[in-house]
Amino acid sequence: MVIEFHKTNDIEKLFRIRENSLRSYFQKRGLVWDSNAQLKKYKNDWGHEKAFLAIKNGEAVGSIALETKPESLNITKMYMLEEFQRRGIGTQILDAFMIEYYNPQKPFTLNTDVENHEAQSFYTKLGFIETGRDDEHIYYINNFNQDGR
Repeated sequence: MVIEFHKTNDIEKLFRIRENSLRSYFQKRGLVWDSNAQLKKYKNDWGHEKAFLAIKNGEAVGSIALETKPESLNITKMYMLEEFQRRGIGTQILDAFMIEYYNPQKPFTLNTDVENHEAQSFYTKLGFIETGRDDEHIYYINNFNQDGR
């Protein structure tokens, strides 16, 4: 099954995927999901990333964004619709994305919340190596090559 990436500027649609992906994460931690506040924060967080819908079998299953930095390709805002989580599709999306946007001169980087242990395990399994952390985030790098990790 092929994953396709469709570039989009539809912040509302991207936000709906984020909301679907994170709402239960918030609830499990006893946090309240305030859609209006989250949408405002999400809109303010956009920088120079290029955003993509991840399409599988003609259906949007997630989203991912790429910020090109002088020293790296920073993967941001990767979210999977809840009904597609833990089915291997996230791995397919990340693998396909890294193959499509591979640049031998720039490693891929990303970060996740320090409390998001599922994401930490996911990125480590996919060959990302921790490079640092602060109070909120853990930072990763992956010197991916197209012949494998």
